[in-house]
Amino acid sequence: MSLLADHRDALPQHHLRFFAGSSVVVQSPVYAAFFDRTVDDALGPSRGRASRLRRAQEACYPLLKRLFHRMLPTSAGQRLDIARSLFAGLGLGQLSLDVSADGGQVEARNLYRLSLEPATTGTAERPWPLDAFSGGFAAAATEVAYDLSAGTISVSPRDLGAVTTYQLEAMGNPGEIRVPHQAQIRESAPASFGGLHEDRIAELTIGLLSQVSGFVGNEQGEIRPPGGRVAFVPSDYFNALAHHLLSTVAEEKPAALPAARALLVEAGYAHAYIGFGQVMQAGALQVNEHGASPLYVVLSALAMARAWGFGRWCVEAFVPEERLILRSPGTHESLYQVCAVDNTSQPSAYAFEGAALALMDLAHRTAWQANPRLDGRMVTALRRDPRWRVQQTHSVAVGDAMDRVVVSSTPPLS
Repeated sequence: MSLLADHRDALPQHHLRFFAGSSVVVQSPVYAAFFDRTVDDALGPSRGRASRLRRAQEACYPLLKRLFHRMLPTSAGQRLDIARSLFAGLGLGQLSLDVSADGGQVEARNLYRLSLEPATTGTAERPWPLDAFSGGFAAAATEVAYDLSAGTISVSPRDLGAVTTYQLEAMGNPGEIRVPHQAQIRESAPASFGGLHEDRIAELTIGLLSQVSGFVGNEQGEIRPPGGRVAFVPSDYFNALAHHLLSTVAEEKPAALPAARALLVEAGYAHAYIGFGQVMQAGALQVNEHGASPLYVVLSALAMARAWGFGRWCVEAFVPEERLILRSPGTHESLYQVCAVDNTSQPSAYAFEGAALALMDLAHRTAWQANPRLDGRMVTALRRDPRWRVQQTHSVAVGDAMDRVVVSSTPPLS
């Protein structure tokens, strides 16, 4: 068995994925690119980069600690070798770790985050945000390899070229990490349920699950199924980033909070429209062979969300050209809030909201037969002329029994 296969797990009734006890999702680089830009737009490039590095470090520390505890490597060198293999196996790229308990230097190549051409996201006019996940992963690997407390190692970028270089130093600020464990999520998740067209979604999901079970990075640290590159990423990296972003905005510029939430929804939209859309376009779900009917497009996207670990997304109602209502017995976003955030009062499934909007545009505004290029320019054009609006009416994060989003061409339904 492979390193990945030995330590994968799931909550199958909720379609949530785990690795070494930490929540993970399959993601296209599109989400990382748009999410990084969202964080930098809200916090500024310097603070945005620092937040992304820290949240990556915090998400990876407990995952690696549990993995090493299970595998029982006997030396720091063996632990670092496992970390390098894991980084590549997850599809995140390649790491070179020249480190000790005092820090050291890290080189990251072929990074998942930077694997897209600027044209894919439509951001050719601005520099790429610096990849942060690899730096945070390397810092956490160093800490766990040398039995250091979380946050002991600080990370700073040194080179932004084709090889991203980080300097690690034992000058960090150790602190508490609140990353939910699989057992906490299982205990917190509401009872599962289904929706309309469950048989068809289940049939599509089975095929995709079979594909995902074979995902493992090659020697270059790449996973490339039909439709483009993907990777397994700890979902709580993004969840913690979103929480920190909104908390910072609420404290410093509360009037900008609605705009910050809207940016997170837009990142979710981009991931679903491009990431899901490219896989459907590549033939994995045979969208064109089914005539690209609106219903089939929606059901295919829901199957992808389930297979990729975003949660059990169900159809409550679908009226073509008019309305889509989705619900879930807990997405990875809302269950993070339940398990890791005190006094939550705000629905938090922003990727779920954004994806629901994207599904309507994939179903009704995408000329599948013409084989269009699904990229950032297409997203920009669609979002400049929106036909739908979305509202999250229920949230597990605030005590409801489900996450529920309503997309309509009229004022949101209650």
